[in-house]
Amino acid sequence: NFKEIQFIPVPDDATRVNGIKAGDYDYSERIPGDLYDSLKDDPDLVVTLQKGGSQGFVFFNSKEGILKENFKLRKAILTAVDMDAVLKAAIGPEALWRKNGSIMPEGTPWFSTAGADAYSLGDAEKAKALAKEAGYNGEKITYMATTSYKVHYDSSLVITEQLKKAGFNIDFQIYDWATLVSKRADATQWDMFFTYHGFVPDPVLFTFMSEVYPGWWATPEKKELAAKFASTLDEKERKAIWDQIQELVYTQVPIMKTGDNFIYDVYAPKLEGVKDTALIWPRFWGVHFKK
Repeated sequence: NFKEIQFIPVPDDATRVNGIKAGDYDYSERIPGDLYDSLKDDPDLVVTLQKGGSQGFVFFNSKEGILKENFKLRKAILTAVDMDAVLKAAIGPEALWRKNGSIMPEGTPWFSTAGADAYSLGDAEKAKALAKEAGYNGEKITYMATTSYKVHYDSSLVITEQLKKAGFNIDFQIYDWATLVSKRADATQWDMFFTYHGFVPDPVLFTFMSEVYPGWWATPEKKELAAKFASTLDEKERKAIWDQIQELVYTQVPIMKTGDNFIYDVYAPKLEGVKDTALIWPRFWGVHFKK
């Protein structure tokens, strides 16, 4: 065990990795995916996965604009996107991501296949047909993403290109994170935006379940199911209701999930007691230097 732990900000990824090898640091968080293959078998450090992961979400505007109540048009957008291509481009090695249509990760009590047959179809022609049925005539759809987080931008680049190929008129707006957060609070500024969401122990904690979070999903059907979900503590009842909520997510499409992203850290071989974890941050209880 340690008397103290120092957290030292080091922005450059290569410096953080080389610092482990040189003995300057003992542990480094959230190394980019494109370095994973070169590091996983490196004898001078150890890789540990944070398997709780996080999820990429595209939020749809349920308050204003062309997507407000046009669920068929949203379904058309969902139908156009192949998440394999998104995850490979944005994250890289397959060890660091999982294509998963369940809103909650596999291995949790909330894992569900409800509605997930609509996930990751990547069918441009079917998307065009659905968009036509929805009355879409090439109107502009404003999609916001940030360059402040590489995975946000890389994911969005692939998503928007797929949507354009399926006939959608996408206005791809790129901002720093602070500007995007400011703009997404104004429902007149956007139709879709990309973000990531950390693991939550209970699905009611997802931001898209909040009626005040940008996206503002508050349909009567959602409200009714959310009220039922909150009214019982019975685990079987709550799971059955969550299945209905996820089915509704794939029907009304308030969000579009890309997949599960596993974070990885690296540490010096002299550390003992570090284990892969379901957490998305490091934990150091039971960790010590080898004697």
